[in-house]
Amino acid sequence: MKHSLVKQRYAKSLLDLALDLNQVEEVHADMKHLLESASESRDLTLMLRSPIIKPDDKIAVLTKVFENKMSNLSIQFLTLLAKKKREELLLEIADKFLSLYKEHKGIKTAYLSTARPLNDDVRERVITRLSAETGAEVELNELIDDSLIGGFVLRMDDKQIDASMRGALNKIAREFEENLYIKAY
Repeated sequence: MKHSLVKQRYAKSLLDLALDLNQVEEVHADMKHLLESASESRDLTLMLRSPIIKPDDKIAVLTKVFENKMSNLSIQFLTLLAKKKREELLLEIADKFLSLYKEHKGIKTAYLSTARPLNDDVRERVITRLSAETGAEVELNELIDDSLIGGFVLRMDDKQIDASMRGALNKIAREFEENLYIKAY
Protein backbone atom coordinates (compact mmCIF):
# COMPACT_ATOMS: atom_id res chain seq x y z
CA MET A 1 0.00 0.00 0.00
CA LYS A 2 1.38 3.41 -0.89
CA HIS A 3 2.39 5.57 2.05
CA SER A 4 0.19 8.47 0.95
CA LEU A 5 -2.86 6.22 1.03
CA VAL A 6 -1.85 4.88 4.44
CA LYS A 7 -1.41 8.41 5.82
CA GLN A 8 -4.78 9.44 4.41
CA ARG A 9 -6.58 6.45 5.90
CA TYR A 10 -5.08 6.75 9.37
CA ALA A 11 -5.64 10.52 9.50
CA LYS A 12 -9.23 10.19 8.26
CA SER A 13 -9.91 7.40 10.77
CA LEU A 14 -8.53 9.50 13.61
CA LEU A 15 -10.66 12.48 12.56
CA ASP A 16 -13.79 10.33 12.28
CA LEU A 17 -13.17 8.77 15.69
CA ALA A 18 -12.47 12.16 17.28
CA LEU A 19 -15.70 13.52 15.78
CA ASP A 20 -17.67 10.53 17.06
CA LEU A 21 -16.23 10.93 20.56
CA ASN A 22 -16.60 14.73 20.45
CA GLN A 23 -12.86 15.17 21.04
CA VAL A 24 -11.85 16.74 17.74
CA GLU A 25 -10.49 19.95 19.30
CA GLU A 26 -8.39 18.02 21.83
CA VAL A 27 -6.95 15.72 19.16
CA HIS A 28 -6.27 18.72 16.91
CA ALA A 29 -4.31 20.39 19.71
CA ASP A 30 -2.47 17.10 20.37
CA MET A 31 -1.42 16.68 16.74
CA LYS A 32 -0.22 20.29 16.61
CA HIS A 33 1.74 19.70 19.82
CA LEU A 34 3.24 16.51 18.39
CA LEU A 35 4.43 18.28 15.23
CA GLU A 36 5.82 21.20 17.24
CA SER A 37 7.65 18.78 19.55
CA ALA A 38 9.10 16.91 16.59
CA SER A 39 10.26 20.13 14.93
CA GLU A 40 12.00 21.16 18.16
CA SER A 41 13.48 17.73 18.91
CA ARG A 42 15.49 16.01 16.23
CA ASP A 43 15.91 13.03 18.58
CA LEU A 44 12.15 12.42 18.65
CA THR A 45 12.00 12.39 14.85
CA LEU A 46 14.99 10.06 14.60
CA MET A 47 13.52 7.73 17.22
CA LEU A 48 10.23 7.49 15.35
CA ARG A 49 11.97 6.68 12.07
CA SER A 50 14.57 4.30 13.48
CA PRO A 51 14.16 0.67 12.38
CA ILE A 52 16.51 -0.43 15.18
CA ILE A 53 14.34 0.69 18.09
CA LYS A 54 11.60 -1.82 18.89
CA PRO A 55 7.96 -0.71 18.66
CA ASP A 56 7.43 -1.47 22.36
CA ASP A 57 10.31 0.84 23.27
CA LYS A 58 8.88 3.55 21.02
CA ILE A 59 5.48 3.16 22.69
CA ALA A 60 7.12 3.52 26.11
CA VAL A 61 8.98 6.67 25.06
CA LEU A 62 5.94 8.26 23.41
CA THR A 63 3.74 7.46 26.40
CA LYS A 64 6.31 8.85 28.83
CA VAL A 65 6.86 12.04 26.81
CA PHE A 66 3.21 12.79 26.01
CA GLU A 67 1.17 11.11 28.78
CA ASN A 68 0.21 14.32 30.61
CA LYS A 69 0.23 16.49 27.50
CA MET A 70 -2.18 14.60 25.24
CA SER A 71 -5.65 13.13 25.46
CA ASN A 72 -6.11 9.40 25.96
CA LEU A 73 -7.43 9.06 22.43
CA SER A 74 -4.24 10.54 20.99
CA ILE A 75 -2.04 8.34 23.19
CA GLN A 76 -4.01 5.28 22.11
CA PHE A 77 -3.59 6.33 18.48
CA LEU A 78 0.19 6.67 18.92
CA THR A 79 0.25 3.23 20.52
CA LEU A 80 -1.78 1.73 17.68
CA LEU A 81 0.59 3.14 15.07
CA ALA A 82 3.60 1.73 16.89
CA LYS A 83 1.98 -1.70 17.22
CA LYS A 84 1.15 -1.69 13.49
CA LYS A 85 4.76 -0.65 12.76
CA ARG A 86 3.60 2.62 11.20
CA GLU A 87 5.28 4.95 13.68
CA GLU A 88 7.70 6.22 11.02
CA LEU A 89 4.64 7.78 9.35
CA LEU A 90 3.34 9.39 12.55
CA LEU A 91 4.43 12.94 11.73
CA GLU A 92 3.06 12.76 8.20
CA ILE A 93 -0.21 11.32 9.53
CA ALA A 94 -0.42 14.15 12.09
CA ASP A 95 0.18 16.69 9.31
CA LYS A 96 -2.50 15.06 7.16
CA PHE A 97 -4.88 15.10 10.15
CA LEU A 98 -4.38 18.86 10.48
CA SER A 99 -5.19 19.29 6.77
CA LEU A 100 -8.34 17.19 7.11
CA TYR A 101 -9.31 19.14 10.25
CA LYS A 102 -9.01 22.44 8.38
CA GLU A 103 -11.04 21.03 5.51
CA HIS A 104 -13.70 19.80 7.95
CA LYS A 105 -13.86 23.20 9.69
CA GLY A 106 -13.84 25.13 6.41
CA ILE A 107 -10.55 26.86 7.18
CA LYS A 108 -8.44 28.00 4.24
CA THR A 109 -4.72 28.68 4.49
CA ALA A 110 -3.14 31.70 2.84
CA TYR A 111 0.58 32.39 2.57
CA LEU A 112 1.61 36.03 2.54
CA SER A 113 5.23 36.91 1.74
CA THR A 114 6.38 40.44 2.50
CA ALA A 115 9.71 42.22 2.76
CA ARG A 116 8.95 43.27 6.36
CA PRO A 117 6.66 41.95 9.09
CA LEU A 118 3.06 43.17 8.98
CA ASN A 119 1.60 45.24 11.79
CA ASP A 120 -1.54 43.96 13.51
CA ASP A 121 -3.90 46.34 11.72
CA VAL A 122 -2.75 45.31 8.24
CA ARG A 123 -2.79 41.63 9.21
CA GLU A 124 -6.41 41.89 10.39
CA ARG A 125 -7.46 43.76 7.24
CA VAL A 126 -5.86 41.08 5.04
CA ILE A 127 -7.58 38.28 6.96
CA THR A 128 -10.92 40.11 6.87
CA ARG A 129 -10.65 40.75 3.12
CA LEU A 130 -9.64 37.15 2.34
CA SER A 131 -12.46 35.81 4.52
CA ALA A 132 -14.96 38.02 2.71
CA GLU A 133 -13.63 36.95 -0.71
CA THR A 134 -13.62 33.22 0.05
CA GLY A 135 -16.56 33.00 2.43
CA ALA A 136 -14.40 30.90 4.75
CA GLU A 137 -12.27 31.36 7.83
CA VAL A 138 -8.70 32.14 6.79
CA GLU A 139 -5.48 31.16 8.53
CA LEU A 140 -2.69 33.50 7.46
CA ASN A 141 0.91 32.26 7.39
CA GLU A 142 3.34 35.12 7.08
CA LEU A 143 6.74 34.73 5.46
CA ILE A 144 9.46 37.36 5.40
CA ASP A 145 11.37 37.51 2.09
CA ASP A 146 13.85 40.39 1.76
CA SER A 147 14.25 39.70 -1.96
CA LEU A 148 10.73 41.06 -2.60
CA ILE A 149 12.10 44.59 -1.98
CA GLY A 150 8.55 45.85 -1.29
CA GLY A 151 4.93 44.84 -1.77
CA PHE A 152 3.71 41.29 -1.24
CA VAL A 153 3.09 37.87 -2.76
CA LEU A 154 -0.14 36.16 -1.70
CA ARG A 155 -0.74 32.45 -2.32
CA MET A 156 -4.01 30.71 -1.52
CA ASP A 157 -5.28 27.44 -2.95
CA ASP A 158 -4.06 27.41 -6.54
CA LYS A 159 -3.90 31.18 -6.99
CA GLN A 160 -1.03 33.61 -6.56
CA ILE A 161 -1.02 37.39 -6.59
CA ASP A 162 2.43 38.92 -7.05
CA ALA A 163 2.30 42.60 -6.14
CA SER A 164 5.97 42.82 -5.20
CA MET A 165 8.68 45.10 -6.51
CA ARG A 166 10.70 42.04 -7.49
CA GLY A 167 7.76 40.78 -9.57
CA ALA A 168 7.37 44.16 -11.27
CA LEU A 169 11.10 44.35 -12.05
CA ASN A 170 11.06 40.79 -13.43
CA LYS A 171 8.12 41.71 -15.65
CA ILE A 172 9.98 44.73 -17.01
CA ALA A 173 13.08 42.58 -17.60
CA ARG A 174 11.00 40.06 -19.60
CA GLU A 175 9.58 42.89 -21.71
CA PHE A 176 13.09 44.13 -22.49
CA GLU A 177 14.17 40.60 -23.41
CA GLU A 178 11.37 40.42 -25.98
CA ASN A 179 12.82 43.55 -27.56
CA LEU A 180 9.58 44.60 -29.22
CA TYR A 181 10.72 48.13 -29.96
CA ILE A 182 13.90 47.50 -31.94
CA LYS A 183 13.71 46.06 -35.44
CA ALA A 184 16.42 43.62 -36.38
CA TYR A 185 18.29 44.57 -39.60
